[in-house]
Amino acid sequence: MNLKRLFLCRKTIDQYRVRAGTSRHGSDGHVSLLEWQKPHPVFTKETMDADVAVLKLVDKITFGPTMQPIKLTSAQPRQGQMLTVTGWGVLVRPTVL
Repeated sequence: MNLKRLFLCRKTIDQYRVRAGTSRHGSDGHVSLLEWQKPHPVFTKETMDADVAVLKLVDKITFGPTMQPIKLTSAQPRQGQMLTVTGWGVLVRPTVL
């Protein structure tokens, strides 16, 4: 697979930047290019189901007060257990009027 030809949101992988360590869209933090990305194996553009990917950055991230690794659980959550999730993007699909 040639990742330079893999298109996401109509862009090639070399057009993406990752900004970490800030909540500001256009300033502060650390900006890095993507070296490669691996989309979820069942991702579909039509429904945006499984819209998640693993990204490898060109630069290394130095952890500090504004950048920390995400702690993942090794246990299966109990049914009905309250969980915390985070993310970004569209919360609802656009509706055509």
